Amino acid sequence: MTQMNGSMNALNEQIAEIQIRVSAVEDNFGSTDKKVKDLIKRVEFLEDKVDYMENKSRQNNVVIFGIAEGEEKKDTVVFVQSFLTKTLSLSPDFTPCIEIAHRISAKVPVGKKPRPIIAKFGIINTKQK
Repeated sequence: MTQMNGSMNALNEQIAEIQIRVSAVEDNFGSTDKKVKDLIKRVEFLEDKVDYMENKSRQNNVVIFGIAEGEEKKDTVVFVQSFLTKTLSLSPDFTPCIEIAHRISAKVPVGKKPRPIIAKFGIINTKQK
């Protein structure tokens, strides 16, 4: 009988210890869950911010389609400046301020559509002029 009482007391102690551990895990889970939710909100905020910044940086770009491959020779910036001046009938003394210009994507096989050219204006208002 005393042996059974001893076994029962040992089991009760183990159960109490398990309950304490389970309670600690539940508390930890609650704080971890809150951290995960906060991180999810932060990631969503940062994704929105990146989208906004990408869109803002593209606002000064122009994409030109239909220019045959190689027509720009070696200096795409000079070609785009000349192309825009002629095509848009700009004043000869006005040269569009192009920061960078290049073809988009990898080279295409012969006979396919030419790759578009993307040009970034150096001054924000140049595109509107």
